[in-house]
Amino acid sequence: MNGPYETEAEAREAARPIYDQLHTAVLAASGERRTGLMTSLNHRLLVAACGDVGVHLGAYDQRFLSWMSNWEPELCVVLAGIIRRAGETMTPVLEDPALAIARAMTDEQRRTIVERFTKLNPHWQGAEAADILDTLDQADSNLEETEPFWEANPGLAKRPGAGVAALALLWSGETLSPEAVAGLLASVGVRRA
Repeated sequence: MNGPYETEAEAREAARPIYDQLHTAVLAASGERRTGLMTSLNHRLLVAACGDVGVHLGAYDQRFLSWMSNWEPELCVVLAGIIRRAGETMTPVLEDPALAIARAMTDEQRRTIVERFTKLNPHWQGAEAADILDTLDQADSNLEETEPFWEANPGLAKRPGAGVAALALLWSGETLSPEAVAGLLASVGVRRA
């Protein structure tokens, strides 16, 4: 449930899964362990909300979410709902994902993409990284690696250019991670329409 919430009671009801986990977990009598579990559950909720809408988190952002995680679950549920609703209203625009992403990559990354692809496809000698990325995207290349990644990161998968960004990372030898895809998309200026 992402709200909007009209009352604290609605927010508390939406936070019930966190409270249920706290009550059913095997905990020592100490309040410190209970607070630690609540903080952990709250933090996971907030980080997941950011990830679902493709928000790239910096170190200071992480510190803020860690601090917010110390508050009551219903406050974290409200903040997570606001983040998700804001993400739902965004309509990113990326006119030519392959070209934009290729431009955002380093010369070395582009060179690696071209070298790896033309080694397997010699008739593509002289092609540019953007053309190769476009072809890989059209051909649904690397499904054995990308399908499980998108299943684990469904919010990120909805962002325009995400598929090309994932392929660019894979073919340039970089690690495919939600943070890397979100960072690459942010660097190409995916913005509200």
